[in-house]
Amino acid sequence: MKQKVRILLAYFRGIGVDRVNTYINFMYDRIEDWDEGFQDGSGEIKPTDSIVQIVEDLIKYKMNDFHKENEYDYDEYWTLFINIYPNENRINFQSECRFQDEQEYEYDIDLTLSDEMSRTGDNNTLPQQILDKINKTFESEVDEEDEMVSYTFDASNQEIYLNNFYVESIKYDNVRLHPWSDLLDIIMRKLLDRWWSDEAGTYGTIKIIKDKNLTIDCDFRSQDYEMTNMNINVTPDSFK
Repeated sequence: MKQKVRILLAYFRGIGVDRVNTYINFMYDRIEDWDEGFQDGSGEIKPTDSIVQIVEDLIKYKMNDFHKENEYDYDEYWTLFINIYPNENRINFQSECRFQDEQEYEYDIDLTLSDEMSRTGDNNTLPQQILDKINKTFESEVDEEDEMVSYTFDASNQEIYLNNFYVESIKYDNVRLHPWSDLLDIIMRKLLDRWWSDEAGTYGTIKIIKDKNLTIDCDFRSQDYEMTNMNINVTPDSFK
């Protein structure tokens, strides 16, 4: 590998560039997309097939080191950035992976007033239409004397999953979940965002006390590609 790296650096040194760069998209350790071209600031350089093969051989050689720096918890698709500095006799590797951030939201909603009736302006009420929906769901899905329902939820990619369903502090395993997921969707669209269940989505707990109070503790997940801490430099002396 030492000799291959020397040939790679000498090739670009012979072209007369100070730096060239390229990026390659991977699915874990398999190349998904690469145009086999390099940029030098003034245009594209298309190296010979033998130079392309050296780059691929070097990547395979260093792949375990790349894996140690990368983040695969949310996606095995990632991008490798290669910067070659011929006059410095150095090749630099950096990467970009998908990361997830979470933002917490808490809601404490007064069910004794609707938006139309409230004059506080503190956004702790819901429209009468949603209050009616809550009451109708209670009427159709639980006994008349039951006033409290709580459950956990995890929504992503427009799919809503419910669990830990309690009525009056008693856990129910055999319950129709669809009406409660529909109700949750209507509430969350109003309180958080119409996209609350898209992509990475939202998870949390909802507790409803009929005609009194509704609380939601949830975390909104967002995912995006960000640079990792990878900053690997390779020279011919890196190899025996």
